[in-house]
Amino acid sequence: MALFTIKPQKQKVVAEAKQIEASAEGTELDNAGKAAAMWRETAEAFEKRYNDLYDKLTTEMTAMQQSITEMKGTISKLTATNNQILKILKDINHDNLEQKKQEAKDIAGA
Repeated sequence: MALFTIKPQKQKVVAEAKQIEASAEGTELDNAGKAAAMWRETAEAFEKRYNDLYDKLTTEMTAMQQSITEMKGTISKLTATNNQILKILKDINHDNLEQKKQEAKDIAGA
């Protein structure tokens, strides 16, 4: 009698094992899907942060380039003024002191 019940029990155990294996595979696939979704969300967040930072840095760099261009113009003007004043200072002697002093003031804008 035991032989008659062993075969159906074995089939039942094999069927349950297959169900558990299928369930485990399904859980494994679910977990892999969840992990992939988490990585995708992380990558998208990093991409957004990178793009925002890139835009900000590009804007700041453009502003700095404009400032540098303005400063170069100011430096050129001041250098030209300095050179004119130096020329006047080299030409100063006791007789023309007041005249050269006035020329230097006129150039400097004072």
